Amino acid sequence: MPAWGWRVVYDGKTPPQGQVVRPNERLSWPRTIGLGLCPKFGALVYSIPGGVLGGITLVLYGMIGLLGAKIWVENGVDFGDPINLVPIAASLIAGIGDVTLKITDSFQIAGIALGTLMVIVYFHLVRFLRDRMGTYDEPSDRQPVSEGAGGEPTGREVGDRDS
Repeated sequence: MPAWGWRVVYDGKTPPQGQVVRPNERLSWPRTIGLGLCPKFGALVYSIPGGVLGGITLVLYGMIGLLGAKIWVENGVDFGDPINLVPIAASLIAGIGDVTLKITDSFQIAGIALGTLMVIVYFHLVRFLRDRMGTYDEPSDRQPVSEGAGGEPTGREVGDRDS
């Protein structure tokens, strides 16, 4: 067991990712609230330079984004399907670029919150409209092109655009 009573836990429900927890997790919330209300702990956190906190934040959000992409890849999300690609691209740019949607004078949604809302609403709306109108062929329905101009296979599919 590592120092200070920390241990790595695998609960069998999720993939083993090496989550580090305290032995008595049920009793950790009073300690957390107590530290939050302690002025000396607040002063210690406040003494960390802005550049250091900015760097930590940058790494934290980068790791969150990469873990999200890892989940998409592991679950086989087809990025060739515009229904998947467009909402993800738009929401990533809205979140990274800190786009702001001003709804009223006193209420606005910005950044990551707006990106999350965009991907959820846009994906379900476009998927509903596609299923309702029936105008989109699934990517698995496309037939591969057999030969190129010289008789060799091209690896392209019918409907692919020339780039």
